[in-house]
Amino acid sequence: MPLYTDDFLESLPDQTWLGLKQICDHFLTFDNSLEDFQRADNYDSYLEALALVESYTEARGLNFNRKPPIGTADKTIDLIRSSIFGLCRTVETKLAEITLEEAKERFKDHLNGAFLYEFSDGDLKRIQDILDLLRCEISASTSVEESHKQRILEKLEKLQSELHKKESNLDKYFGIAGEILALVRKSGDAALPWAKCVKEILSIVWQAQLRFYELPSSLPMDIPLLGHSADTDTETEK
Repeated sequence: MPLYTDDFLESLPDQTWLGLKQICDHFLTFDNSLEDFQRADNYDSYLEALALVESYTEARGLNFNRKPPIGTADKTIDLIRSSIFGLCRTVETKLAEITLEEAKERFKDHLNGAFLYEFSDGDLKRIQDILDLLRCEISASTSVEESHKQRILEKLEKLQSELHKKESNLDKYFGIAGEILALVRKSGDAALPWAKCVKEILSIVWQAQLRFYELPSSLPMDIPLLGHSADTDTETEK
């Protein structure tokens, strides 16, 4: 029986760091159940754990630094254990940071009496799905320089960790939209699907704004030109 069954994989949470925590917890339970002399007999399970961690972090656009398995089974198992233990510590730290920031945001909203834009559970789920797609697409792209790619992936990951049903401002959504659209301009036609992702996220944000201002949900997401047509402005510039 595999260490990580299909049922286990299907049970992983959508949120990246929670998914990694579940993977780590399962690995730690497995590893702690073995005596030192039993580990070599479970070599395949250790390799399976490493394969899952590498596949998961790669799919989510995260860096997982390790040395390739080399040498005897015992040495390779030690290397895998050390690498995954390090990842587990990183996951715990990251989740603690997320919990702290969420608590600060909640207290800030209440203490400042801030107005709140509200999203539905379905809105947040869809935004998470779109961000997951963007991270996978950008991570796999060969048209984006590594320095730009890593910076954008980190911003997407940060946004995913900061999604809340109630928000006091929506700046982070517009910020990431600008970053992605600039990347689309730089990367060309192959990146056009990313622009569609941005448009869908902004349309969800726009609906939250309409609800807050008690405006009809049918209002289009455009910029009023205060009585001047685009053609008129263009002619004036000429």
